[in-house]
Amino acid sequence: MKIYSVADIHGSQYRLNLVLKNIQRYSPDLVVVCGDITQFGPGDVAKNFLDQIPVETIAVTGNIDSPDVERGIDESKATRIELKKLVKKGITFVGTSAINPDDFKTLEEKKMIDEKPVLGIPIDPGLPYTRAEIIWICRNEMPLTVEDVLARRTRALFLNARASSEIAAEVAGLMADESGYDINWQKKQIESYNQLVKNYI
Repeated sequence: MKIYSVADIHGSQYRLNLVLKNIQRYSPDLVVVCGDITQFGPGDVAKNFLDQIPVETIAVTGNIDSPDVERGIDESKATRIELKKLVKKGITFVGTSAINPDDFKTLEEKKMIDEKPVLGIPIDPGLPYTRAEIIWICRNEMPLTVEDVLARRTRALFLNARASSEIAAEVAGLMADESGYDINWQKKQIESYNQLVKNYI
């Protein structure tokens, strides 16, 4: 499959005309528009530009596109793939655009909570972290110790040292479940972390 990728049209018909010439020249099967279709909107410009592209098109918004550009893409012939995965002839496309990377974390956590609602409950009333967030950290941020989770990946130690000590055992258990650590590792981690907490209480 021949793919033509473009970004930063910024509402310029002149730039779009260059894109259209290249499409005519190279005859791609798919056009991928990687954001900044407009210069701060409006959405109607995005629709107008995307509808001029004569081949199948997928698109995302960029940091210069206004919120209504999403609507413009949705109303056009193009397919908007923000926060979506699309497979075309064995090639996978994932739309990110100007989205905060934390949004992906939120989506993964939401999926975990949908499957197991207890994971959405704060691990301690005195801290803003859920069990789903701790599991996400284990899967994505490679913590090696309970201290990594409670002092570095989160700020639990500094927000509420006593509460962080009370959840150390559960955090060690979640880490063990995710990474295959045994009970001896858990005991050592809890002991080590509680020793550290004494410096903060």
